[in-house]
Amino acid sequence: MRHTIIIKLRDKLRSGAGESLIETLVSMLVASAALLMLGGAITSATRMVTKSRDTLERYYANESILASMPDPESGLAASGGTVTVNGKGYDVTFYENRVFDYMPVISYDYAPTDNSGGVSDVEP
Repeated sequence: MRHTIIIKLRDKLRSGAGESLIETLVSMLVASAALLMLGGAITSATRMVTKSRDTLERYYANESILASMPDPESGLAASGGTVTVNGKGYDVTFYENRVFDYMPVISYDYAPTDNSGGVSDVEP
């Protein structure tokens, strides 16, 4: 069977007959479909690159915000208090950083307390 295909291809290449109209249309259809798929792949790749760039920019912006947060040891706490959960007390201190007006970043620090009001060294 392979031998007959090779003979047919060789005869077609040697013949002086031209392509039929149907063969030409089919080859143009295949070529146009390939070009459309290439365009779709380029568009999809561009969209992925843009999305990943935006994600990285947001990540680095948030990292910058967190890096500029006040140090909990500096005493720049916005507020604080004691919270009781399941009978255990925790001293909680909130820190606020308003780098942007529309996006305040709030962090907190806590330490377990014993019943006398002192700080205990038992973790929750």
